[in-house]
Amino acid sequence: MPNSKREKLVQLLDGIGLNRVLALAARRPGLLTLAYHRIGKCADQPFDDELFSATAEKFRSQIRYLHDHFELLSVESLLQTIERGRLALKRPSVLISFDDGYRDSFDVALPILREIGAPAVFFIAAGYVDNPRLTWWDRAAYIVKNTERDVLELDYPVRLTIDLRKVSRSLATKRILRIYKQKPEIDQEHFFDRLETQANVSVDSVALGRDLFVTWDQVREMKRVGMEIGAHAYDHPVLSRIPEDAQRKELAISKERIESEIGGTIRTMAYPVGGPDAFDEVTKRLVQEAGYCAAFSYYGGFNRSDHAELFDIRRNSVERHDSFPMFRFRASTNNLCGRALL
Repeated sequence: MPNSKREKLVQLLDGIGLNRVLALAARRPGLLTLAYHRIGKCADQPFDDELFSATAEKFRSQIRYLHDHFELLSVESLLQTIERGRLALKRPSVLISFDDGYRDSFDVALPILREIGAPAVFFIAAGYVDNPRLTWWDRAAYIVKNTERDVLELDYPVRLTIDLRKVSRSLATKRILRIYKQKPEIDQEHFFDRLETQANVSVDSVALGRDLFVTWDQVREMKRVGMEIGAHAYDHPVLSRIPEDAQRKELAISKERIESEIGGTIRTMAYPVGGPDAFDEVTKRLVQEAGYCAAFSYYGGFNRSDHAELFDIRRNSVERHDSFPMFRFRASTNNLCGRALL
C-alpha cells in the first residue's frame, strides 16, 4: 500500500480513537527496538535522503511518547534482564538506537535525549571516525543528485539504464544501491569509478565526508553523559558478503578501536545493513567469539521475552515520512502482533 494510502488509513483510525485504544492494549512484555540514522531536515542536503529518520521536532515528539508509554531501557538494563539466553522482561520496553555515527547524532539527537531523560545506544562505524569520508550510500546519492546527464548507463557489476527524466533521483539512487548491496565480491572503487564516469561527476570523498561523522571526543562525551556505545563493524561492509577472516577482522578491530578510545568495554554491535541476508550463522558465531554479548539486526519485529535471540535482536526502522499517528500505530501493532502492520 503506498505511503499516502497508509497515512490516510492511520489518520482515519486516529480520528475515531482506535489508535488510542491500540496504545492502551499494547502492554505485552517484550522489547521494541527502534533504529534511527540521521536527525534533521534532508531538504537541499547533498547526500542520501533515506538516511534521515526524523526532523528534530518529530524526534522530540517520538521520544516523549516512548518515555510516557514504555519502559525505556539502556543496554546495561537490557543485558541485566538476560536469563538462560533469553530476555526476561516484565513490561513493554523500548531500546532507542542510532547507526553509523553521523554528526547530527551528537549535535541534534543527544540534546533531545538528555532533555527527556532517555537512554540510547549509538552503534559507531569506527572506520569513518578514524578516517572520515563518504559512505558508499552517500557517495552514490551525491553522484546521482549532481549529475547533469539525463540518462545513466551503468555497466558494472550489471548493465542498467536509468532515465532521470522519468525516474526521481531518489528512486534512481535506491536502484543503484540495491545492486551494490546484492552483488557479492563487488569491487567498491571500480564500482564508483564507473558510476562517476557515467554520471560525469567527480567526488572528493574525504573533503565531503570530513564533517559528516562524530569525532572520538564526541563519542567519549556521549558515553560520559550516560549513552551506550556499540559497534557497527569497522568500515560498514555487508558482513555476510565478505570472507570469514575479513568478518573476524572487521568485528575485532571495531571493538578494539572503540574500547581504546572510550576507555571501557563495549558489549553490543549492530549488523551493517542488517537485513536477513546481511549476516548469517557464521557471522553470529564470529560476533560471539569477538566478545560481544548481543547483536542487533534491522528488518523489523518485536522481541518477545520468551522468544528473543540475543544475536538477532530485531530492530525497526523509523522513517522520516511517518506522521506521529503512524509512529504510534506501528509501536502499538509491533507489540500486539509481533510486527508493524503498515
